[in-house]
Amino acid sequence: MSVPAGITVSRIGGLDRYAVANAISRKAFPWGAGTVYVSSGDNYPDALSAAPAAIVQDAPLLLTRPSALPSSVIAEIRRLAPRKIVVVGGPAAVSQVVFAALNRLAPTMRISGTDRYASSRAIAHYAFGAEGTRGAYISAGANFPDALTSGSPAGSNGVPVLLVDGSANSVSTATKGLLHDLDVDGVKIAGSTAAVASGIATSLASTGITVERFHGADRFATSLSINKDAYSQSATAYLATAYNYPDALAGSVLAGRNSAPLFIVPPTCVPVAVLAQFTLLGVRNVVLLGGAGALGNGVATLTPCGRVPAPAPAPAPVSSGWPDASNTGVPAGVALKPYSGPFNITKAGTVIDGYDIKGALTISASDVTIKNSRVTGRIDTGDANKNPRTMIQRVEIIGPYNSAADGGFAAVGYTGFTCDGCNVRGWGKGFALSEDVVVKNSWVHDIVVHGDPANGGSHNEAIISLGGSNFQILNNRLDAGDAPNVSASLAMYSQMEAFNNVLVQGNLFDGGGYCVYAGLGGSYGASNTKFIDNTFGNKYSSKCGGYGPAVAYESGNGNAWTGNVLQSTGALVATPGRG
Repeated sequence: MSVPAGITVSRIGGLDRYAVANAISRKAFPWGAGTVYVSSGDNYPDALSAAPAAIVQDAPLLLTRPSALPSSVIAEIRRLAPRKIVVVGGPAAVSQVVFAALNRLAPTMRISGTDRYASSRAIAHYAFGAEGTRGAYISAGANFPDALTSGSPAGSNGVPVLLVDGSANSVSTATKGLLHDLDVDGVKIAGSTAAVASGIATSLASTGITVERFHGADRFATSLSINKDAYSQSATAYLATAYNYPDALAGSVLAGRNSAPLFIVPPTCVPVAVLAQFTLLGVRNVVLLGGAGALGNGVATLTPCGRVPAPAPAPAPVSSGWPDASNTGVPAGVALKPYSGPFNITKAGTVIDGYDIKGALTISASDVTIKNSRVTGRIDTGDANKNPRTMIQRVEIIGPYNSAADGGFAAVGYTGFTCDGCNVRGWGKGFALSEDVVVKNSWVHDIVVHGDPANGGSHNEAIISLGGSNFQILNNRLDAGDAPNVSASLAMYSQMEAFNNVLVQGNLFDGGGYCVYAGLGGSYGASNTKFIDNTFGNKYSSKCGGYGPAVAYESGNGNAWTGNVLQSTGALVATPGRG
């Protein structure tokens, strides 16, 4: 299929996300820049508000690894010859080692907060506080698509993007205070009420602020809605993948500088409504942001979604930025020390940092941290009421035998823990969840199975829960494999208790009979359980699982199913039945 007549398509790509951001910087700032923004290339929350700030300060936005500044980024900063570097995010996002390396290139400052929302407010105050601004975009901080699209129009119009807790009943006092300090009299909410609750709009309106909302049935339609409002004409349009943030983040600075829209699209085609908008805008040049692994030939030829047969499986998600070996497990450059114990952690506040741990760990105390380490054995966090707030960060968790004997065990379980940037392999199950758990930015793969599941063999999942409350599964890559033993990438069966207050957002699922069992499959049911903006992959099947993408979902009771898409076509996944 060829490109429509009258439109030229070009691409800004690179070997990885850092190289793509560098190439975008060279395109936007060929003669250098007085200021350079730098944010983590491994995670998005701190970075989402940085694009409009960079635009108004006439600065590129470059990416770095958390613990090491890539040599290609050093070279680009030297070319830009800035007088100042602004690091976005705290030391967990951009380490002091990287900060020191940047400071050797130019005077460097850091903007951060206690969480993603505080960081967002700090960025807005820094970039817009001196002169104020009459408007702002409001977007959910739990995922990136809506905020990414907002970056270009926000920067073009000299207003910030502020992240909020989209599930809250009202906007926070701190955000209200900042909007007052900036003299904001109108805001634009990016996303539906499933992303940013109606109570937030109501609480903003109660302060006298004019509130508008721009949204659609999925992330693509929301992107279109935001851009329709912001741009009435443009000779150029930018396209970036909807399934990861780095290319769109750096590219929104280029788009904003050129007062041009940036649309997020599937990896294999362009939504028909976006192509129609090209005509209305008078677009003659389309610029693809990212390599062929992120935006394939179907996008390069502007092939309409739904007009062609389902494409062959996309390249491995490593190319498009899902959690992988580069951003999970032990960070590059960390030299591990032998660990001799203790293996039963009984002292509150214990920190285990930079160890090669050969054996299982049992957590029997509160506020334990395990980071930058390798564990050949499982991590048992026990009862959340006794051992809360276990933090597991950038840890590789390997099945101790990596054989069929491990087919029934979970690497990490069950309550009171956060696993951020974990690389889990060689287990029958990656995570077993019950209460007060966050699993994010992690990669589960190489699931171990044994025997015939119909005759006493294992049943396997990347994540399993038999019921529970207050847990979040965010921005993970869950590859359960295609063995007949694999039930699902995510299996939520309400067999022991009901599910309540569960958020499953921004994940990539691959493998299983169904990729997701969504909360039923037992006698207890689910309430306030939300599946938002997840991608159902095509590594093993164009419909994700052998039977389909998802099943066992209970409508009502505050549950939500929105913005979930098939990677193979970009089509929305219909709300599953009860099964």
